[in-house]
Amino acid sequence: MAKKATEPPAAVDLEPILDTPVRLSVQKARGSRGPQWYWRARTKRTRLPVWVGWGTQPEAIAAVAAAVADGLPNSSRFDRWDVRTVGDLLSAWKEEQRGRIEGAASDMDESTFGAYDYCIRRMANPSYGLADVAPRMVDQGVLERYRNRRLKSDAAASTVNQEFKVLRLAWAWGVECRYIVEPRVLPRVRARGAPKNCTYRPTEEQVESVIAIVSKKDPEVELAVWLLFCLGPRIGEVVEVRRCDIDPSESVITFGAASDDADKTGKRTVPLTGLPTLPADVVAVLVERAGPSDERLLSLAKNGRQQVQGFLNRKTAAAGVPRFTPKCLRDAFVDRALDAGMEPGNVAAITGHDPVTMYRFYRNRKPSPDRLRHAMGTASPNIYRTTGTVVQGPWAEAEEG
Repeated sequence: MAKKATEPPAAVDLEPILDTPVRLSVQKARGSRGPQWYWRARTKRTRLPVWVGWGTQPEAIAAVAAAVADGLPNSSRFDRWDVRTVGDLLSAWKEEQRGRIEGAASDMDESTFGAYDYCIRRMANPSYGLADVAPRMVDQGVLERYRNRRLKSDAAASTVNQEFKVLRLAWAWGVECRYIVEPRVLPRVRARGAPKNCTYRPTEEQVESVIAIVSKKDPEVELAVWLLFCLGPRIGEVVEVRRCDIDPSESVITFGAASDDADKTGKRTVPLTGLPTLPADVVAVLVERAGPSDERLLSLAKNGRQQVQGFLNRKTAAAGVPRFTPKCLRDAFVDRALDAGMEPGNVAAITGHDPVTMYRFYRNRKPSPDRLRHAMGTASPNIYRTTGTVVQGPWAEAEEG
């Protein structure tokens, strides 16, 4: 069957053509310009960028051939890095990946590099017994002991598997660059276990106690926490929100306009005042920063998601409250808004989901006895109405008495 005109061409292995281990593929997210597509060529094992640009497939192959003739990215100089341990290997590989952000043929997003860096910092911790091991000594047993220690430290199985994925990428690079003297495939070890997603919904008092600690160190994180707790956006939307996304005249803020999460929840405008409300001083700071600029509203680090999560991890423990995450703050917003009497359709519109999805993934499906008692105590006695008849709840007589 012939391919549709809008379907991108398949990736091309250029090694048989150029006698060089290079792979050429289309970056679908950028779309097309008629017959032209946005192509990316990089080395097959080390994944270093060789060329990026627009063109038809023959034009892209010709451009890559010219780039290869000028010389591939230098990733095999033996004297550049002193690799004696797994920790050395990971550090060297991380610096090579940094070049994929800063180089002329940049092909890596900063958030991807931040995820790599997060995994490497965990693997480089000497207490887990992997960083100081020589590459030639890495075997199934070494990796299994690392896995067991990480799981014992309460790391999620998915996190450990992601760390192993990063280790395999660094290992393949070390083999190709001959930093690993005895080339061999890294043994595959998987971590299995139930997901450790945090489902705790913090109260307003608990959030305030954490913010009281955070504000002394970083007021930008304080603003991020308030936005998450009172308006219910995703953490990625908070990190990416811009100054021009605030309309002071209407007292509204737009989420999703410049976020990678826009495909999940869409662009939506949320009032800065309502139920639950942002503190007046927080609203004043946000309105003061409003303007036509595309600059980010919050001056967070490049890896703003990890910065907020790291602060919450440390400060919840310091404040003596149960650990919660940015996702927990979004969940808490849904619970608080519904408990305050907001229509489910309106709450769903603010979070960017339909009511069914909101109830399935965000609403607390196991309310505590205190919450049920509060709901029953604040409900109207006339809970059922039919035409001309009122059927009262069992507590109506007690209230009248």
